[in-house]
Amino acid sequence: MSPEILYEAVEWLGRLNGQPSGRERKAFRVWLAQDEEHIEAFKRMQEIETYLHEHAPAARTAPTMKVLALMAVLALLTAVWI
Repeated sequence: MSPEILYEAVEWLGRLNGQPSGRERKAFRVWLAQDEEHIEAFKRMQEIETYLHEHAPAARTAPTMKVLALMAVLALLTAVWI
């Protein structure tokens, strides 16, 4: 799976965690349908997000969680290239 696809999955996860418009939700469905790897990448990012939420202290703020999620993605991207 390419780093670009993982990055796109992270972007979609961020958009969908907000208040996506109907147009954004439709664009997301189109993106998912374009490639099976899109589905897998999005699932992986959801798993990472879930793990971070389950293992992070409740006092952490949403921006902190986004930074942690980005760090996890960067670690994954590094692992993909090795």
